[in-house]
Amino acid sequence: MANLDFNMVQSLLQGELKDMSRWWEDIGLGKNLSFARDRLMECFDPKFGDCRKSLTKLGALITTIDDVYDVYGYLDELQLFSAVVDRWDIKPVETLPDYMKLCFLALYNTTNKMAYDILKQKRSEPSFHS
Repeated sequence: MANLDFNMVQSLLQGELKDMSRWWEDIGLGKNLSFARDRLMECFDPKFGDCRKSLTKLGALITTIDDVYDVYGYLDELQLFSAVVDRWDIKPVETLPDYMKLCFLALYNTTNKMAYDILKQKRSEPSFHS
């Protein structure tokens, strides 16, 4: 039974890692921003399912945006980027350089999708209020 359990957990973790690798490739930050750290594996802790995926995504986004601020961006661009993030509105994204558009849209879409999934999950859980 222990071998079967180990194999099942191993298969689950491999599937999650495959999902995370696909997500990272799909958003294109590691490929298109050569200055950013490509450290998806360091963010992957094999203990919690959905939480692990969300934390992995956020960790990868945080390190990429940290690299935008610390390594690549110019002060005027960073001020624009900060303002767009503060507004949390995609309309002013057009004022950003392409690499910042990519970063903001990856952050915006990923965060909003996670929030949507959490709300959807909460609505499907039974309510115990009278």
